[in-house]
Amino acid sequence: MEHLADKIQDYIEGHLEGQDLIEFENHLNQDIEFRNLVKLQKEVHGILNKRLTSGESDLRESLFLAENKMKYRKKGIFQRLQPLMAVASAACLLFAGYLFLFSPSDNLYELPSMQSEIVRGQESNEQYEEAVQLYNKQSYAESRAILNILIEKEPDVIQYQYYVGLSYLGEQKWLEASEKLTTIAEGQSIFKDEAKYYLAVSLDKQGKTSDAIALLKMIPSQGDLGKKAEKLLKKMN
Repeated sequence: MEHLADKIQDYIEGHLEGQDLIEFENHLNQDIEFRNLVKLQKEVHGILNKRLTSGESDLRESLFLAENKMKYRKKGIFQRLQPLMAVASAACLLFAGYLFLFSPSDNLYELPSMQSEIVRGQESNEQYEEAVQLYNKQSYAESRAILNILIEKEPDVIQYQYYVGLSYLGEQKWLEASEKLTTIAEGQSIFKDEAKYYLAVSLDKQGKTSDAIALLKMIPSQGDLGKKAEKLLKKMN
């Protein structure tokens, strides 16, 4: 039988479908203790996503606070949930440790950092650097607003459009991300393969897994991106 923590994680990431999803949501509606456990794992999942670029001590502190938040609930409920929470928290800590020890490319859903141009003296460059800082702090809407201004000035710069697409992905706005990344994925810029990968992620989140698989198969197998695409293909199949 699939581990409960894994099934909850699949639900959080939108991978449960059909009868599995129906049974899970029925259980969620009927069992308050189970809802509390799902809520806890969602909090831990959110902390991991926000803290991947932070120091390990910050991550551990945030996980500690999330777990202890549950301890202020009724003692009887906590005692029954404790074994499952321990497993879920341990799994998350191991996962976090793995991400810190290995390269970020091993995280299939992590967005790439927005790269600085390190060019000064022009208004557009200064605006871009501001967008870089906001994007890398996960202030995606603010970064996107600046990038859209730059796109109006320089509509042929694919780099701006690419990071606008990724900013929507960072906010889990799957449809908007798909719309922005499709044109780039179909083009001939240096961002076309990366756009295919993240477009595939967005399509999978929308339940269009067959389309996502087709895109991933179009990415050349060489290099880090090819390895990531291969791993994501295995996860989707």
